[in-house]
Amino acid sequence: MKTTSQKIQNLSIKSLESTVNKLSNAYESMIEKGSNTTLVKKRRDAVKIGLESLQDDWIGGGFYWKLITY
Repeated sequence: MKTTSQKIQNLSIKSLESTVNKLSNAYESMIEKGSNTTLVKKRRDAVKIGLESLQDDWIGGGFYWKLITY
């Protein structure tokens, strides 16, 4: 894997965390409105997996995907 600078790693993680937060907020809002949440939930979960995978590779600690409410 190509080496990535610490600055890029930090920015990437912050960006994915922000995306997860936005998708989680959208998911909660859609639940309140009674909208179909399938797509947003799948996207949120996919971004969570990607975030945890990068954190495991860059920070360490063992990759273990879990459902976390952001």
